[in-house]
Amino acid sequence: MKIENDCRNFLKSGRYAVYLAQAAGAQCAGFATLCESHALYAGGSFGIIQEFYVEPQFRSAGLGRRLLDALWRMADAWLETAGNVHAAAA
Repeated sequence: MKIENDCRNFLKSGRYAVYLAQAAGAQCAGFATLCESHALYAGGSFGIIQEFYVEPQFRSAGLGRRLLDALWRMADAWLETAGNVHAAAA
């Protein structure tokens, strides 16, 4: 399937991350994706949340916050690896 092949290729790049949240029974409860981009004017790298979704039955239970926290940690690690300043807390 094209989507699966694209996802594999994105992940191989090392600058794309997918976080899956699983519920009991390995059901996907939500997911979020993060990719790295660069800005010439700002002079550095930054992350873009490309996709973010939580299934309706799992909303308002803190799952979205946990996905955002995981994305934040990944973005911070990418910046550290690139030698850039850490992202500011929201």
